[in-house]
Amino acid sequence: MTVKNPTPATHDVSNTTLPFPVARTSLAILGTSLGLNLLIWAGALLAGADFEVSRAGAEPMTVGAVTIALMTVAPLLLGGVVLALATRRSPRALTVLGWLGLAIGILTAPMPFTMLAGTGTQVALAAMHVVTGVVWWLALRRSSQ
Repeated sequence: MTVKNPTPATHDVSNTTLPFPVARTSLAILGTSLGLNLLIWAGALLAGADFEVSRAGAEPMTVGAVTIALMTVAPLLLGGVVLALATRRSPRALTVLGWLGLAIGILTAPMPFTMLAGTGTQVALAAMHVVTGVVWWLALRRSSQ
């Protein structure tokens, strides 16, 4: 015997589903980017980079694993929220946000070269920007197919 729900649904949940699993994709991007950025950091340390950075007239600071983690995780969490909100409105947002994230990664890569730091440190930090942008783009491109 089949029992029917006597109360009709108050809203259609089919319109609230996302075209792909946002949380899982966002966490995969975050984990992959964080892992790769920490590998770049460790490799650069082994190659002799000191990760001492400063601005003109400011005290130098050492960029360590915690700083790398925070500077990777914070923007990607924000990106994940934007991704979740945007894809609810339009599946095309995946493509647009994928390219936007890649552009941000590439366009922010020169930022470490504006700091007073050794070349190895600057190159490693710039590489982290690009890697994060590429990971974001690849994951969203894959999710949109």
